[in-house]
Amino acid sequence: MSRKELIIISILVVCLGTSMHFVHHLSCFNHFMGYIFPIVETVWEHMKMIFYPMLLLGIYLSISRKDISQISGPIIAGITGFPICQAAFYSYWIFTKTSILWVDTITYIVLMIGLTFGANQLNKNNNVRQLWPVCIFAAIAVAIIVGYLTYHPADMIFFEEE
Repeated sequence: MSRKELIIISILVVCLGTSMHFVHHLSCFNHFMGYIFPIVETVWEHMKMIFYPMLLLGIYLSISRKDISQISGPIIAGITGFPICQAAFYSYWIFTKTSILWVDTITYIVLMIGLTFGANQLNKNNNVRQLWPVCIFAAIAVAIIVGYLTYHPADMIFFEEE
């Protein structure tokens, strides 16, 4: 990607992910929408705001470049974003025992920009791009797991409502 395209895509990915936060409420709490969009205020539910924008970035790159292997970098970056986001949140939550909106917002923006740039770097590696079938399988598995855990959360701290 060119620098200009990378900046524009980073902004769009952040905007898309941020807007996902409100879709479930705007859909009048549609059950199906809950599989894709966050339904409650938990750290886990916000993983959808990382994964799906990155997946859409991968689909966009694959279609625009006419190369399915371009899906690899964004999927790997999106999945990598899960533990990074968890670590960032809990690194301050341990001390505050509460969520701080402006910290979460800045963390999310920085993370998504970093993941977009990271996906671009990953896609420059031929070995990574050759993993596209594995990445598609991983994306399907993550989507199923994230969807399932939406309505059947585990008894763990990052599934607890804030």
